[in-house]
Amino acid sequence: YQRRVHGGLGKHAQTYTGENESKLEDMQAALNRVMNANIYGMPFHGADVCGYYGDADADLCTRWYYLAATQPFTRNANAKGQKGQAPYDFTGTPAATTETYTELISKAIFLKYDMLRYMISYFHKISTDGGSYYKPLFYGYPNDPNAYFEVEKNVLLGDSLKLSFDASTLDFKTNPTTRYYFPKGKWCQIFPRMTEGNPCHDVTEDNTYMELPNALDAAYIHMKEGAIVPYQQTTDKIINVSSLMDNPTDYVLGPPTTEMTMGYVAFDTDGSGSASPDMVATYQITSQHKLAEGEDMIFIEFSLLSGPKRGDKYVVATENAEKLGKFMVLDVSKLNTKTAYNLAQVFYIGLDGTEKLLTTPVTYDGKTESLLFDCSKLSVDLQEGINLAHVNKSRTVKANVL
Repeated sequence: YQRRVHGGLGKHAQTYTGENESKLEDMQAALNRVMNANIYGMPFHGADVCGYYGDADADLCTRWYYLAATQPFTRNANAKGQKGQAPYDFTGTPAATTETYTELISKAIFLKYDMLRYMISYFHKISTDGGSYYKPLFYGYPNDPNAYFEVEKNVLLGDSLKLSFDASTLDFKTNPTTRYYFPKGKWCQIFPRMTEGNPCHDVTEDNTYMELPNALDAAYIHMKEGAIVPYQQTTDKIINVSSLMDNPTDYVLGPPTTEMTMGYVAFDTDGSGSASPDMVATYQITSQHKLAEGEDMIFIEFSLLSGPKRGDKYVVATENAEKLGKFMVLDVSKLNTKTAYNLAQVFYIGLDGTEKLLTTPVTYDGKTESLLFDCSKLSVDLQEGINLAHVNKSRTVKANVL
């Protein structure tokens, strides 16, 4: 089903599934084929959204956009003489919702843009270390026999995210829910973003499934325990990748733990949003919860791993995306002093070598049991090293500068 493919191509180029049809079974096939391509070394892969041949109806096209938003290569293309299938070609409103088809498809496109920073970072890692992005659940859980069943509904996105998606039906009256398998551990839902209730679920037993509602926009993304995920919040002002680069990068952190949690983020050093691998600066992110004299503290650190050099100095990224944005720490329900957090300190070394200390407020969201603080107004770049330390109102913490 692929075109012009040869061994080793996956390291250098993208491929697509070939000319498909506007049918439900072809949307199902798109999910499986992208996963298959990743298994045999073609990580940057995708299908023609909504189908190439035939006339896609509004429900199928909308649903397909949500699937495509999670896949590496997303393109809407159809054959000459077929009905238009751009987002604005579907102007009606589907049943059981107040949003139009165009609005729903726009949300799917925003999801793709939200995830680009995570996706770009992970693909840079693949380009240097090898690996796959859109892969079956058993890749991450090879010793879990349940991970080998219903692989088309449970997809790993990189190492940190799990997609739960049912591409087998558009009849949501007959099939109002679908059950998805979750291996042991804590899983936190980051899309759709929850505004009520704790987004994290602690799976403690084998053979655990979650029953999740079906809808045109139902694409559930969960972050696994111990992960740190970079993303960029998309708005109506974002019209392409270049304009997305003007926004700072936000970070989602899982539940605080005394174990070291880790993440990874990459930035272009030329500001293009599409630099070659040797022109990318990469950072390791670590986070750890510490208890001192009965008070909770959360430390977050960024360490430069690699980047192009000019002389004996690293060339830092020129994107605004390199600036720190918002940080969300999920499921702080077990912290003793979660409601006392009101300040985040940012320690960093500037390019001129001077040490700086900045602060920004921290808010506690009791509805979702999460902490949020915004560093975007501080204009702090990931230069030679940054250390963030949460402090509560009764204690000041001196953190080491990288």
